[in-house]
Amino acid sequence: MLLYEIDELIALHCTAPELQTISLLSKAHVDLAQGMLFEKVRILSSRRSIMLHSALETSPHLARHIKSFEVDCIYNSETCQIMASLHHVRELTLGGGVLQRFDLMPVDFIRTVEEMCSRPTLQSIILNRLLFPSPLALARFLRSAVPNLKALSFENGVEFDSQSLVPTPEYAAMPWSLQKLSYRTRSTEWNPALLKILLLDTDAPVIHNSSSIHTLHLSTGIAGYGAVCKAITMLGVSVRTLVLEPLLVNHHIHRNPISLKHSSALTSLTLDYTATHFEDTFTPIQIASAWLETFDSSGSALRHLEVVLDRQHVMKMLQALLKVLKTRKVEDYPELRRLLVAAADRSPQLRWLEIFVTKCAPSDHSRAREILGTFKRAVELGWEQVGGAAKGGRVAVQAG
Repeated sequence: MLLYEIDELIALHCTAPELQTISLLSKAHVDLAQGMLFEKVRILSSRRSIMLHSALETSPHLARHIKSFEVDCIYNSETCQIMASLHHVRELTLGGGVLQRFDLMPVDFIRTVEEMCSRPTLQSIILNRLLFPSPLALARFLRSAVPNLKALSFENGVEFDSQSLVPTPEYAAMPWSLQKLSYRTRSTEWNPALLKILLLDTDAPVIHNSSSIHTLHLSTGIAGYGAVCKAITMLGVSVRTLVLEPLLVNHHIHRNPISLKHSSALTSLTLDYTATHFEDTFTPIQIASAWLETFDSSGSALRHLEVVLDRQHVMKMLQALLKVLKTRKVEDYPELRRLLVAAADRSPQLRWLEIFVTKCAPSDHSRAREILGTFKRAVELGWEQVGGAAKGGRVAVQAG
């Protein structure tokens, strides 16, 4: 019989049907396979809810394997009973399909959710496409989360019927030591009320102890751009990992770049432009350069910089990249040189500059490989010429 560690390694690379086959090999493999099959559970239909409820009734021990639980629009009694039996869940996801109004969900379901949020094992809550009557209603719901909540994420936006931020006696700051905060959306109608209620309300922000947040992931739209700028400045002394996904770049954003001057603790920065709409002639590397140049002139603590581009962005850069390779001078492409200089000079501790190009997998065809190779050679040449390599930094360009 194989050692348990080897069995586990093999199981990690198996698909769900293969894990089911493994569980039939011997009794020794059953627990291993069941643990992986039930580690992440999603209920997206009544049928799946009924099947899981039946499985847990027959084999109650399976509940202890469920560490991640996601439920969307399924409010039947079976779902409530399932949630009541889950005492080892670390990550809870609510919503995900159509926009749902939380306060109109069945009372029993809401009560079960709040009870689940209060369990000491829960470390992460993800709210996906939910509608609350007001930011205060969201704050009241979040009060049910235990003090040891470590991660809070909002996916595809959270909306409110009313934008009122007037504090009430039942609205009090959360005693969390939150470590990760994420608000991601693909809608340019970005709602700033969420960040205001969480962080920026001067009287009583939901997250009172924001100094514990070390990872921040934000999409940025026009309406909420000012709120994002304030949040990044406010959390600058604590955030070590920052991911920014701008949804729109126009003259206002170009003239008022997000300032990283106070981000003294930042060691990892990702700028993702794959969903960005650029007005006029603005380009991803132009905006990335402007943001990097806001670091304190004495130098940042940044060690890892990642820029994510779409293949179409690189196609528009192709002629300029080819010119750099022909003349062997990065000065012939001023925008690229500006980006590399900003990275090298403002981040003397930088060890990795990684550029990912989506929709450009080398396995696609020869043209994709050619584009990626051209970009890679031009960036490597430019990085050496601006002194980045001499400071110990390395660059990589690869398919995302």
